[in-house]
Amino acid sequence: MLPQSHFAVAAVVTLVAVVLFYPDLDRLDALLWMVVAGVVAALIDIDVILMVRRRSRDDPELEPWASPVAVMRDFPEFIEMLRRKGLLRTIAWTHLASAVAATLVGYLLLPSLFIPIVIGAWSHLATDVRYLKG
Repeated sequence: MLPQSHFAVAAVVTLVAVVLFYPDLDRLDALLWMVVAGVVAALIDIDVILMVRRRSRDDPELEPWASPVAVMRDFPEFIEMLRRKGLLRTIAWTHLASAVAATLVGYLLLPSLFIPIVIGAWSHLATDVRYLKG
């Protein structure tokens, strides 16, 4: 999924969690949680952007995909190219490492935002699993 889609999914999941499990949370805090979860979910894709940009210097087939705008224009073709190049498995591992790191940072340094950080990080992974098939 594209980062903006991860943002939207994480924000909606956070809203549902707030309504179901934290009904006493005031609206501004709920909005903050939604934004934090969305930003965390979107930022996990930074590894894909950096990896493709770095490898595009040596691989002409990756060069057109160095721009995030090109990725947004034809995302299914981008995923197929990543699959052909064998980069999807690497991305899966870097995504997992990013989610674990975000969870640890939330737990150790930002305990008041731990729940939305976890929702953002792990909803990102859950929605990306389908791309590993095939």
